[in-house]
Amino acid sequence: MNNSPNIEIREATHDDYEAMKQLGMQCYDSNIDPNRNYRLVRFLFLRYFSIRKFKQRQKDGVMIGVAYKAKQLVGFYELEKSGLLSSLYILPEGQGKGYGKALLSEAIKQAQILHLTTMKLDASEYAKDFYLHHGFVQSGKKRQVLGITMIPMHKKL
Repeated sequence: MNNSPNIEIREATHDDYEAMKQLGMQCYDSNIDPNRNYRLVRFLFLRYFSIRKFKQRQKDGVMIGVAYKAKQLVGFYELEKSGLLSSLYILPEGQGKGYGKALLSEAIKQAQILHLTTMKLDASEYAKDFYLHHGFVQSGKKRQVLGITMIPMHKKL
C-alpha cells in the first residue's frame, strides 16, 4: 500500500487489532453516540471490533488498511470485495488533518485494483459532509438502524 507524506498506510495485521478496536470505540463514543443513548448499539460495535471478527473479515477477503503516524494508529478502513466501504474510522483528535482523505484515497485505489466500478457505504450524519466533499452522492433515503441515522452513498470509480 502507498504511504502519505505524514502517515504510513498498510494492510492490517493481527498486531493492529487491539488498537483498531480502541480507535473504533473512541469514534463511536465521540461521533456516533456521544450521549451514550444506545447501549445495545454500543455493545454491537464492541462485538464488531472484536479481534475474532477482524480475523474473520480478513479471512473472508475484506481488505483492512491501517494508518499510523509516529507509531500511533490514527485510522483504518475496511473494503469488501463488493465495493462496500464498511468502515472508515479516524482517531477523533486526528480528524480534519487529512488522515481520512489519505485512507479514503487508498481504499479507492484498492477498489480500482479489484476492478470495481462503484464504491458504496452507509455514512453517519457526522460523516456525510466528508463523503460529499470527496465525490460521493446520496443514493437512497436516510434510515434509522437501532436509533442511529445511516445515509446510503456511492461513488463511481
